[in-house]
Amino acid sequence: MKNYIYTFILFVIFLCGACNKNIPTYEQLTDSKEGVYLYISKALTGGKTIQLHPNIEASKANFNVNYGGLGLPVSEIEISIQIDKVAMDSINMNRKLNGMSEYKLMPEEAFSLDKNRLLIPSGKVNSDFATISFDSSKLDLTNQYILALRATNDKQYAFYEKGDLLVFYVTE
Repeated sequence: MKNYIYTFILFVIFLCGACNKNIPTYEQLTDSKEGVYLYISKALTGGKTIQLHPNIEASKANFNVNYGGLGLPVSEIEISIQIDKVAMDSINMNRKLNGMSEYKLMPEEAFSLDKNRLLIPSGKVNSDFATISFDSSKLDLTNQYILALRATNDKQYAFYEKGDLLVFYVTE
């Protein structure tokens, strides 16, 4: 009788072990940074053109940061968004060298960003959204403006090439 009990216990242990759900690699939580990139999807398309009109006071655009890699982040990733004046100067220098007119830098009173910190939660691949609003009443609409926003993160994840710089071109 003891042998039957031991056999039954071993059988139950074997069944419990066989029932473990295998999580696919792409759904496993990981803290590896190898082959993982963050990116602002709108940045990969070369920027965003915003058209302002005198009768419409505000135009808005939304953006977020995405996680790309094998698996899902084990811990949350905090993204900081800042104005990048160096990038705007570089774009204008390039335009000048090519015989084109320079963009005017977007004055800070002409736009508002509802948040400068985004969060990719643990186990997710997208951050929350940020909204930027442009106020046409604060701009001379005969000019063209530029605004560059740079994303950085607190976990030292790499950004995909050109995926960390979102450039807004504002035209009439």
